[in-house]
Amino acid sequence: MTPKKWIDLTNAIGIISKQGKSGGTMAHPFIACDFEMWNDAEFRFEVVRAFINSRTEIQNEIE
Repeated sequence: MTPKKWIDLTNAIGIISKQGKSGGTMAHPFIACDFEMWNDAEFRFEVVRAFINSRTEIQNEIE
């Protein structure tokens, strides 16, 4: 199944697929990040670690 077919069948929002020389499949950054976290365990770890570090920094600033 092509990305274009999948987008049409599911009425996907936030994903665009263009054919041709300057075409490709683009997704909203949240969707792309979620896909890559599913696809790559090391990337998922880095995202979670960055999130936890940022939350810890914010909490330390409040205290």
